[in-house]
Amino acid sequence: MRPRDAWIGWHDERRRRRLAFVANNVRFLLLPHRTVPNLGSAALSRVLARLSDDWQARYEHPILIVSTFVDPDRFQGTVYQASGWTELGRTKGHGRQARDFYENHGKPKRLFVRELAPGDRRNLQAAQLKQALAPVEAKVPVRCTLKVAELESLSSQFRRVTDHRKVSDNRSTA
Repeated sequence: MRPRDAWIGWHDERRRRRLAFVANNVRFLLLPHRTVPNLGSAALSRVLARLSDDWQARYEHPILIVSTFVDPDRFQGTVYQASGWTELGRTKGHGRQARDFYENHGKPKRLFVRELAPGDRRNLQAAQLKQALAPVEAKVPVRCTLKVAELESLSSQFRRVTDHRKVSDNRSTA
C-alpha cells in the first residue's frame, strides 16, 4: 500500500500506529439487471456518510480514510470516480496471504482512496493526533524493530550475565 501511504504522507512507524483509522472497502457490486441511473453513487455516498459513526459504535474509534481496489479486467471504477475518490495508480499485483506476507498473483488492481471528511488526511500526517483520536494510537503496542541477528546477539549477551536470583550452592545454612 505504498501509494496510499505516500498519498497520506506518513512513514512506516506512523502508519503502524495509525492504520486503525483506515478501512478497506472490500466489495461494492451493483447487479447490472437491477440498476438505475446514479444508484452506485447514491448508495456509496450513504454508506460513506455513516461509516465512521458505525465504526465508532462497533470498534470505539472513527475511520478517517477509505481505500478500495478495482480489478481493471472486470470493472471500470466509474462509481468511485463519480463519488470523488482519488485514483492513486495500480498496485504491483500482490495479495496478502498472511498478516505480513504477500504473494505475487500477477493481477495489478487500480487503487482508489477517499477522506471521509476534509482534513482527515492532514490529521493522519500530523506529528500529534487530535486529542479525540490520540487514545486509539496510544493503544497500539510497542513493536520491536531489531533484526533477527540483533536479537540473537542480544540473547547471547544476556546468557553471559550472572543471574543473582538463583540460589548459590555455596550459601551457608543457619
